[in-house]
Amino acid sequence: MIKSESFTIADISKKTGVPKSTLRYWSDKLSAKIPTARSTKKEKAEQMIINGYSNTEIIKNLKVPASTLYDWIKKESWGVIEPLGKAKKRFCLLVSREDKTRKEIKELETLANVIETLTRAEALKTT
Repeated sequence: MIKSESFTIADISKKTGVPKSTLRYWSDKLSAKIPTARSTKKEKAEQMIINGYSNTEIIKNLKVPASTLYDWIKKESWGVIEPLGKAKKRFCLLVSREDKTRKEIKELETLANVIETLTRAEALKTT
């Protein structure tokens, strides 16, 4: 098992090359979307979808009826999150964690590159 380490926004900025101000902005903007111990099952389900869990895993872990989960997905448009939005949400979720593993830091680096690439691609579409 990998020893758990804590990383600050400054540490993540150094490792990923993403400016601290950008990390703070993303973290602040999406902090309301990050589940806490008091989160509802619906909020937890949304975060599990963002984290790549299958619908079957969500139903089993949260003990919600399949019809309820599919209603949430449809009503909240969780199934149509664009790649850039999904990457940003996942990035903010990882940034907000207190103790990050080496694997999570590597994922942050990868996500920073993906976000930069997708942002550039979107900018090219609009020009």
